[in-house]
Amino acid sequence: MHVEFKREEGIDGGGLFKEWLSMITKEIFNEDLALFVKAGSGSSYYPNPQSTVQPNYIDMFTFVGKILGKALWDLQLIDCSFVKAFYKILLSSQLSYHDLEDYDSELYKNLNWMIENTGVDAICSSFVETIKYFGE
Repeated sequence: MHVEFKREEGIDGGGLFKEWLSMITKEIFNEDLALFVKAGSGSSYYPNPQSTVQPNYIDMFTFVGKILGKALWDLQLIDCSFVKAFYKILLSSQLSYHDLEDYDSELYKNLNWMIENTGVDAICSSFVETIKYFGE
């Protein structure tokens, strides 16, 4: 891949590609694009369940996959990481409730407490997830 910026002179010996990659990944993870959401920990991402608001979201995710694949192939560092569950899904590995920890640490902590303690069925608790769809 060869990168040139308009109205900028320079030879792409790898530096321009790195700069372009940094710029595009910053935009890919922009929450206004609605492709990815930051996990509860605030340091990793997962695919946004509401990404379907983008009319061409499948094409966009395909593009993101190609860009991230190119970065991996060229051993380029990118400023993002995904929740463990996302990596496991990509690798077709089995998920467990422990994978909730970096997605929603509070939910994980409460679920773990219920699993590790006896007599919790007497408190008649259930888990409910409320999903806001663009503020509603």
